Amino acid sequence: MYRRPDLPSGRPLLSRRSFLHGAGAVVGGLTAGSVLAACGEADRSTTASKKLVFLEPGDVPSGWNRVPSAVNKKLAADTGLTLDIRWIGWSNYSQAELLKYTSKEKFTGSLEADWLHHAKLAGDGAIFDLDTVWKAKKYPNLVETINERTIQTSKFGGKLWGVPQVNNATSLIGFMIRQDLADGEVETFEEFERFLYGVKQKKSSMIPYGMDNGYINSSLSMFDADSWEGTPEYIGVPVSNIPILLMRTADARAGKARVVPIWEVPSKVDTAKRVRKYYTDGILNHDLLNVDKKTIYSLFGQGKFGAAVGVTDGLMTTTYGGTLNKVPGARLTLTLPYADKDAKQLTTFGASNHVAFNVEGDQLDDGMRFLEWLSARENHDLLEYGVEGTDWEADDEKSITAKSEYVFPGYTMSWRIPLERRPSDMIESEKRWLDYAQSFDNFELSPLAGFSLKEQPIKTQLAQFSAMMARYLRPVQAGSVDVNRGLDAMKKGFSGAGLDKAVAEVEKQLGAFFAASR
Repeated sequence: MYRRPDLPSGRPLLSRRSFLHGAGAVVGGLTAGSVLAACGEADRSTTASKKLVFLEPGDVPSGWNRVPSAVNKKLAADTGLTLDIRWIGWSNYSQAELLKYTSKEKFTGSLEADWLHHAKLAGDGAIFDLDTVWKAKKYPNLVETINERTIQTSKFGGKLWGVPQVNNATSLIGFMIRQDLADGEVETFEEFERFLYGVKQKKSSMIPYGMDNGYINSSLSMFDADSWEGTPEYIGVPVSNIPILLMRTADARAGKARVVPIWEVPSKVDTAKRVRKYYTDGILNHDLLNVDKKTIYSLFGQGKFGAAVGVTDGLMTTTYGGTLNKVPGARLTLTLPYADKDAKQLTTFGASNHVAFNVEGDQLDDGMRFLEWLSARENHDLLEYGVEGTDWEADDEKSITAKSEYVFPGYTMSWRIPLERRPSDMIESEKRWLDYAQSFDNFELSPLAGFSLKEQPIKTQLAQFSAMMARYLRPVQAGSVDVNRGLDAMKKGFSGAGLDKAVAEVEKQLGAFFAASR
């Protein structure tokens, strides 16, 4: 069993179930001048060092003291390049990475994301536009292993500002549950809620659901009963990672730019009241505003929770699988909130994470050659899984058995859907949902795919909104405040900070977007 790396807490990609606040579309105030300034010569070659330096978030992976030597031996022999990854702790990565760009430090590239500084760095001309390079198909292995729909929907400002990292068509959020504590299958919201209260009744020492401070952002979607039954009535409008604006799905499909705040959406208000009840009834852990996901994973493995977040990233068994060894009789099931499994989900097909290349580092060609090298099966496996025979062995073309604790966070640079392998002990429910999530034919392009808000006209309002999130929105998402008082305070705070002006500007830009799309 190999461990799951600590994953970023950024939001999941758009899905039909309203798991889409701020998802898929990168938000940035890109003017024509700033976009052109960022383009540069996209095919400039390296004239400095052949050592590639990448900034990546997280702790140094287990086994990292030996695997890079094997990677660099082969990489140097094949390409004349070597890889040097500078790991920066999650708590410091956002600030440290931005500082290195703004101080014009020379390095090859970094993990950039919609939840980091992707749009800002593009607008500042700090990262390369890859559009010309990608269209030239100079790197065939890389191009072949990333679906073109992902490429097209990962663009903003009409340009490709990084190589998207995905291991599925879209990421869906659901729940990992202790099946041994359930009375039968859990496939509807009523069954899921009955499971939670059943755990509370049967296991007084156990908290039914463990929530971390990252996935709180998705609580009003995860626990939305209506979302289990069909296409959601409302979908989120991506506005600078501030998930308070929504619009009717029917309006979006009809090209009608009508936006409302979250407190005017009945299903979201009902869900907020449900989350509040879970909090007061002891269904949720009361430290959810402060506890990180790593702690939740660990406590779940010790049998402290009956359920926790589950996503279609192929890593759920490795995340929670230790429970099967530590808790006698434990059985796990990945449950997704889709009662109608034949319906197509709405998605942007875009990516949250990207490999971005630093203009100051001036190593675009060498960096792309490295990603091309990494897109060949043998090389991908070496970096992502380690040395075959020492760290892992193949069971068949798609599954492996881990032999060491080595794990590489593939979302930083090596995720390629056709090349990803699965642990041999992956539970059946995760296999089914991963197969589903990796098939692009199971999804429908969201009517908001490609929309990117130009922030400049309302940058003051957005800055104030961002500062208000922790005070007004997150307590409602966590269920730690009375819903009526919380929503009233939220309405007053955001309205006083210029919500009407922001809504008018968002609707104006959406109207232009819909007009251009038809």
